Amino acid sequence: MKEAQPVDLFKKFRDNFFELFMWIKDTISHSNIFDFIRIVNVTLPEEDTDNKDRTRCCFAFYTFMHKYVFTVVKPCKDELEGFISGEVSLRKPLAGEKHSGSNSLTGGGVYSEQTWINFLKGLARYEIVELSPFAYRSY
Repeated sequence: MKEAQPVDLFKKFRDNFFELFMWIKDTISHSNIFDFIRIVNVTLPEEDTDNKDRTRCCFAFYTFMHKYVFTVVKPCKDELEGFISGEVSLRKPLAGEKHSGSNSLTGGGVYSEQTWINFLKGLARYEIVELSPFAYRSY
């Protein structure tokens, strides 16, 4: 049985990051995006003594081989544009290794739909695989 994520965390994410919620929803095109992403945390300014003006969140999603983790800071008076950053790591260590390393995804930048699209392009670069030279090519 699938473990449910806390509903209050979903609501907090949706209410405070509605634009991002819609960008993800457009990308995934399923009615319940929370079946596909894991919300790690959502921090509001009043909950964070170090960064009183920042609204932040962290979420992750998975492919067969990789885990993608995104950190988002909404625009505020200290971070006028906000930002989105992402990293990718293998879900399991490679044979003979004890850890799975991670890399920053290209495309990070200001909090905008274009930055999200740039991350999707980076994700495609990570996930696409080269065809075998023995594959039948019908084009």
